[in-house]
Parts: sequence; C-alpha cells; structure tokens
Amino acid sequence: MALARAHIDADALDVIATIASKESETGIHAAVQAFGVSLIIVPERELVAANDRVETHSARVAAFAGVGSVAEAAALAATGPRSTLIVPRLTVGTATCALAATPPESAS
Repeated sequence: MALARAHIDADALDVIATIASKESETGIHAAVQAFGVSLIIVPERELVAANDRVETHSARVAAFAGVGSVAEAAALAATGPRSTLIVPRLTVGTATCALAATPPESAS
C-alpha cells in the first residue's frame, strides 16, 4: 500500500528496516521474503539521530522507543543522513511502515 501511494514499483524497494525489539516479528520476515530484500536492524543511536527528520510524533511510541515514529526513523536511518521521507508512517491493521529515499547525487 505504501509503495502504491508513492507510485513506486516493488522492485525499487532495497531494504526493510526495523528495530531490534521487532526483529523476530513474523510479518517483517514475511515482507522481507515477499519483496526479496535485506532486513536492516537499526541501532538505537541511529534511530534517535534520525528522529529530528520524522514527520509523525506519537507520545506512545516516544515513550516506548524514544522517537516519534519507529517506522519513519528506521526508514530514514537505513537510507542515510541525506534521506527524506517519501511516505510518512502508514498503518494498516497491525502493520506500520514508512518509505524514505536518498536523493541521487547531483551532476557536477
């Protein structure tokens, strides 16, 4: 659904990122298998460093993980310090995701 919202083909997805406490969730592993991508476990310090770039700020999530949105912060951390959100946090049922990308290098 997030890919469709961003008008992005599934083959453009490079990784799925999450935090250590969600690493064993079956839904995450099912998505990794379905998309044929790698799973990145974002270290807490990198998650927190990306927090100033998240768009969604949930007090409940902040109390749990120290960031406004785990999905957004994980996506941003996994794609690097120059990345931006393409699709902010999107929740469908019990699944939450966000999409981020790093802009291509500028031609010199």
